[in-house]
Amino acid sequence: MTDHLATKEDLDLINENTADFIAFSYYSFALLLIQKD
Repeated sequence: MTDHLATKEDLDLINENTADFIAFSYYSFALLLIQKD
């Protein structure tokens, strides 16, 4: 891996992955709550 400053493309990719991860986390949490009943 080479050291370099994150480009706008890198940041966009990171933001996309973070949004997907957060959505997945909420989805999993919601499923857990539903199954508790």
